[in-house]
Amino acid sequence: SVHVITTLLRIISLLDHATNNNELKNYAIIEKAALASFQYLFPNGYTIGFGDSRHKILPPENFELLITNYQKYNEAEKEKLISHLLDNMIAEKLYTRKATNFFQLFFYVDSLKKGRENKKEINLEKLTSPTFYASNLSMFNQRMGTADNAMMISTVGSYGNHAHANGISMELFANNYALGPDMGKGPSYWHPTHREFYARFPAHNTVVVDGKSDYAAMRTYHPFRLNNFFPALGETPIFDKVTFSNVSFLEPATLSDQQRFTAIIKSNSPTGKGYILDVFRSRKQVEGKQKHEYLYHNLGESLDFFDRKGKQFQLSSTDELSSKNGDLKGYDYFTEKKKMVSSKDITAVFRLKSKEEKDNLMKVWIKGSENQSIFSVKSPKSNAIGKGTAPVELLDEPLPTFILKRDTASWTNPFAVVFNPYFEGGENPIEKVSFSSLSEHPNTQIIEVLLQDKKTIDKIVLTVSDNDLATNESFYQKGLLSITRFSKANNQLHYLFLAGMNKFEQDGWNIFTSGEPFTCSLERSERGYIIQNDQALTINMPFPKGDNAPTLKLYKNGKLVSSRRGTRNRKNEQQMVFKLEKKYDKVEIVLTDN
Repeated sequence: SVHVITTLLRIISLLDHATNNNELKNYAIIEKAALASFQYLFPNGYTIGFGDSRHKILPPENFELLITNYQKYNEAEKEKLISHLLDNMIAEKLYTRKATNFFQLFFYVDSLKKGRENKKEINLEKLTSPTFYASNLSMFNQRMGTADNAMMISTVGSYGNHAHANGISMELFANNYALGPDMGKGPSYWHPTHREFYARFPAHNTVVVDGKSDYAAMRTYHPFRLNNFFPALGETPIFDKVTFSNVSFLEPATLSDQQRFTAIIKSNSPTGKGYILDVFRSRKQVEGKQKHEYLYHNLGESLDFFDRKGKQFQLSSTDELSSKNGDLKGYDYFTEKKKMVSSKDITAVFRLKSKEEKDNLMKVWIKGSENQSIFSVKSPKSNAIGKGTAPVELLDEPLPTFILKRDTASWTNPFAVVFNPYFEGGENPIEKVSFSSLSEHPNTQIIEVLLQDKKTIDKIVLTVSDNDLATNESFYQKGLLSITRFSKANNQLHYLFLAGMNKFEQDGWNIFTSGEPFTCSLERSERGYIIQNDQALTINMPFPKGDNAPTLKLYKNGKLVSSRRGTRNRKNEQQMVFKLEKKYDKVEIVLTDN
């Protein structure tokens, strides 16, 4: 559709030339669409690759025609911003600025506005947001970080024209490349490799049920449902350490319920390099024998598997994953098929070698499961990647791929993986990952990530929905998600993030609402805690009796609007009570010295 925008901008330019009435403002949907297209870009400025699309730059003519309008109607800031982005394309030799026809000669501005010292620095922050949802495409994007630490996940369903049969598919960007790419389309819409592989489940980062998950491609009507996400669309919150989405989907060929939770979590490393969590649940609605397979494709020359002690596994050749065994025809396109069976947690390492830089690694921490089969295969080349999102030498090479197979439902025991990208010898945000669950609350998954300092732990407790319970002797959660970052030695809280939550209790904290499930962040600061909430809630904070009461400060648009002292909890003298009667962009609890 970005090329449809080009056509519309040409029409607007011609019309405006006749009326001089700022027609771009009169047809505001066109400018909105043109600027929204930046939300489809990876952090390095190339478009994502869902469906039949591929990774490429936005049409430079869109930039040129926007600049023409902004200069004509004195919108200096917009002109400067778009000019800088176009100037970057020129600096990267992706676009040569010259008139090749009369339309360009008469409608493009003579020169671009300068003002940016580093032409190679892509600044998309003003045109993108941490989360973006296109309901008409069934696509949710989330992003975090800049430069080498920039990460992005694009979660895609199947809705509208040129979409593929891919269930809930994921494309992943990290370490300056689309490391977990989509595969794009085949040689043509009529070619068997497109119809059997590229437009079907096996070519995507998704889950296949019974080896049969499928539906019509091209014009598809199988969107996912967006259940939960953070932050709010178009907003950049104070708390910038987490983004996530939680979507659900009905796989029609096998009548299977599927749910995918994906999150980007910033570490505590000096650069804030992050990691990605992916929890995929899948189950057939009809009881009986079932099989679920988690597929993930990644750039690289090699894929190896290791146990928790670092010992490498040796996989054996297999003739499974084949249409002869009742699987999709697309499975026949996998080559070099190898297999192992293990119930233990393992790690997979994709290695992308570089002549000029340190090896680019994607380490994947994989949750173990009873009799789980792990396959290593080579997938056909990705037709979505290009020289901007992958090394040139890999553009025509097959992609190493792993497949996790369960011969049982993977709902209460979902596929759970942590993607850990880093450069060899460089900063690695993760030391270790542990997976566990609660037997009395089977919908609960607990992921503990020991960070690179070996002193800090991220404890992630995830359920299926807002109404699920997760409890033990020292913990209570009624809600979807909690992330607690704390010091391993003294249990000191760094931050607490809650989403889809009704009530949460841990280490003397008791946070609850009497209304709809809430989202709340609480982060330690020099003076106490910084809080952001999306609705009314009550916070009971651990605070020893005898200490002076802390102060609650309420802010609006960055300005202090009210402050008050906390009150002692009548039911628990070791807690202070703070009531937030509505949503606040910023709340501060200031601790008072004894």
